[in-house]
Amino acid sequence: MPQKGTRCPLRIHGSRPAYPQDTRSGPVDTVPTSVARGSDIIQKSPITPSSPAAPLPAANHSLPPQKTPAIEPYAPVLSLPTETSAIETQTTTAPTIQSTTPKLQKKRSLQTSLKQLDIAGAFDNAWWPAIIKRMDNDDVPSDLIRIIKSYLNNEREVKFTYESETFYKKLTKGCPQGGPLSPLLWNILLNDLLINFDSMNADIICYADDVTIICWNKTIEGLKTASEYTLNYVIQWCNRNKLTISTEKTNMLYLHNRQKIPIKVNNNIIMPVKQVKILGMKFSNHKWKNKVNFTPHVNDILCKAGRMKNLLCSLSGNMWGLDTEKRLTLFKTIIRPVLTYGSEIWLKYLNNRCKQKLNSMQYQIILWAVRAYKTTSSNCVHSLAKIPLLTDYIESRIIKFDLAQMSIEDLITYEPHAPSIVKSFLHAKINEIFENTNEIFRSFFVLGIPRFFRPNFYNIQFITDHGNFGKFLATIGAVKEPGCFCGGEIQDARHLLLECPIFLDFRENRFGRIGQLDEFVDKKEKYKNFDQFCKYIYNFLLNWKKEKES
Repeated sequence: MPQKGTRCPLRIHGSRPAYPQDTRSGPVDTVPTSVARGSDIIQKSPITPSSPAAPLPAANHSLPPQKTPAIEPYAPVLSLPTETSAIETQTTTAPTIQSTTPKLQKKRSLQTSLKQLDIAGAFDNAWWPAIIKRMDNDDVPSDLIRIIKSYLNNEREVKFTYESETFYKKLTKGCPQGGPLSPLLWNILLNDLLINFDSMNADIICYADDVTIICWNKTIEGLKTASEYTLNYVIQWCNRNKLTISTEKTNMLYLHNRQKIPIKVNNNIIMPVKQVKILGMKFSNHKWKNKVNFTPHVNDILCKAGRMKNLLCSLSGNMWGLDTEKRLTLFKTIIRPVLTYGSEIWLKYLNNRCKQKLNSMQYQIILWAVRAYKTTSSNCVHSLAKIPLLTDYIESRIIKFDLAQMSIEDLITYEPHAPSIVKSFLHAKINEIFENTNEIFRSFFVLGIPRFFRPNFYNIQFITDHGNFGKFLATIGAVKEPGCFCGGEIQDARHLLLECPIFLDFRENRFGRIGQLDEFVDKKEKYKNFDQFCKYIYNFLLNWKKEKES
């Protein structure tokens, strides 16, 4: 398995035929299967002119063993050498963003700028001769170079038909769309820029075709000079490799509160902007301090999550639509990923007000999911959903992210049972929320919330004591007296379930003698009767209120 800092190896798996029907023929040098994995010596094995020299198959295809030897033993050889590579293998955008923000904060004592470059049609315009030349410079074995060359120069054409006319265009550049080798080929090409970028006052960070440059200097004029130099350097590299920088889509953000000077590149003026979007995250300058500000990004994701919440609310109501479990699943799989994208990076830069907005948005969605009254406390709602506060959930992601950045040796030294750290953290936060719920809520769940319990519009009113009861209605000013129609002084959930004589027959027939609230939900059979009991009381209260008004 290649170590961090090496290229992703070429691997071919599967069992489906690899070659398309329409292939060209010709001699080609192939890799023999008999050579040991990782060997530096690669022999030549000519194929007859009748054998096809088709592009390498997709990841779910395999080469016919009777015609073409296996390529997998030579996968490590195709990887770029570690000492000549500036690209690190990453599976998510978080490490790339993480490498950007500390550098911006580190230069906060200087005048700093952040530039986001747009390479026009990067993958579609990757120049094949430049890729081959780069592989040759990195001492990739000639046999593998010839295979890649055959993969690229397979006489692919674009066919365009308009009415009765047909036009053909032969492809001479670009990484094949969806090909398993396309990201690797682009990295081989882009690696040349990263290695040779040697500016003293700038850093370059790339993720696929997204190029970001950070410049800094003591003076405004020095920062302007450094910015123009770095952009001209990247443009010259693009010109040598037949690529183009789209200056119209290139953005520049100043992270200081002094004069923001536009820069001139190739007779084009690049004006400074108030915020830059890099890998889906918005960077902006703080209004009073020279630091990164993620508040616009948080406001943006809150608006997006709010639109999604409104859409879901229009599809399900309190008494109809999806059940609670499906609603929570939609939140966890659709809305929460939107709210937490890149949160490992930006949470520590937020103030308490932004954190409260994030927790408030999650509370509103879970309130809809469990069908509770809008006055129900956040602790009760989160306890029923068994979901921690959004900021606590992000903290768990940060712990997981930090553990993922550790080496195996450091991870074993740090904690032998590292995978359980995140679960223990979340479990502790959920227990802390439960301890802060109201007294009647904890009275129902003395031993914790059972797995079989499913909140709905009826039972949640009694569990939280926020429902169509005299005490609650008097609290919000809907009625003047909190008493019960049976003569009791206070009509709340406890009185209706345990003490009210009007519901005595129903209670004794379904439960027998009940003395405590937790006895309604301690067993699954009782819980089903409890659901029916809550619905019966709710409908009785509703009908009594209608009769009283009439």
